[in-house]
Amino acid sequence: MKKLILFLVILVFSFSVSYSEEKEVINIGAILPLTGSQASWGLDAKRVFEILKTSNLLKDKKYRYNLLLEDGQCGIGNSATTAVKKLIHVNKVKFLVLACSGEVLQAAPIANKNEVISIGFACSHPDIKNIGKYSFRTFVDIEKGMKSFTKTILEDGIKKIAILTEESPYTLGIKKLLLNGLEKNSITYDFNVDETEFQSILINIETKKPDAYYLNTATPKAYQNLLKKLKDLKIDKPVYAYYSPGDSDTIKNLGSIQNGVKYIDVPNIDSNNNEINKIIQIYKKTYREEPNVNFLISTSYDAIFSIINAIEKVGPDTKLVQDYLSNSVSSGALGKIEFDENGDILNLSYVLKTIKNGIPKLLE
Repeated sequence: MKKLILFLVILVFSFSVSYSEEKEVINIGAILPLTGSQASWGLDAKRVFEILKTSNLLKDKKYRYNLLLEDGQCGIGNSATTAVKKLIHVNKVKFLVLACSGEVLQAAPIANKNEVISIGFACSHPDIKNIGKYSFRTFVDIEKGMKSFTKTILEDGIKKIAILTEESPYTLGIKKLLLNGLEKNSITYDFNVDETEFQSILINIETKKPDAYYLNTATPKAYQNLLKKLKDLKIDKPVYAYYSPGDSDTIKNLGSIQNGVKYIDVPNIDSNNNEINKIIQIYKKTYREEPNVNFLISTSYDAIFSIINAIEKVGPDTKLVQDYLSNSVSSGALGKIEFDENGDILNLSYVLKTIKNGIPKLLE
């Protein structure tokens, strides 16, 4: 009888220990461009999240984190709206990481209304800073860099610039800033993301005698096609752009054809964060290639870990997490992580570059 009682005591104790060690599950939703012409922007983040699922980086946390991925197609159509409603109302998600400007502009207002925390990591559109107190981002507001870039264009003596815009939310935001900062007689032409035939477009624009071109593309591929066509047509005028001239595929495919192009680029980050360096090493080993954009590896990492670290500190109450994110300073892949009153990351700014001998260089 004593043995039976002892056995039952041990059994109850075993179940108690097992129950006490069971961690509460926190679902975090991620809306990324997984398909469509801009899917490359979501690939690095998708892989980072896959690595987090399979690695031991989260094993010592108080909570167990479950990452739910949805396709937002960079805000093309209503994909991001559909995704965020599913995550909030079906999956009961209280925390989101969002990629492109289009996805943030669709999803974050809905999240903010429902007191759901969202952090964007690949979104430059200037309107994002006005979404609301539950919205944050680890990417840089393009308005911070475009003011200095338009000043550079004007200092180059450009009076009439042709702005060719591939239609997407973030490029339309850039177009608006360009028109605010440059001469009013700028020439504008918007084209669909599937457009590949640029010859007739450029020939028509040349009749209006622009001094220069701003290739306002959403993807490096579109930028490459446009620049190649400019060269094919012997149009030798100054060219300005955002990010795409420094893309690794662009440098490989165009080389010295780009010489003289000036562009605004994301900051160069040399991270001393051991965990992000470990993720990059796992990335290279698993996928047998370099990340597409190291900066997005860092911004997506800091977006997800800003949420996780806040939950670990104050628990999964979104009001407490919002207050923590708004008033704390931490370290991450980007360095010091601190958000301003609009939820924008501080201490980061764009850099101006040019292409010399086929290689990106800081603009002097």
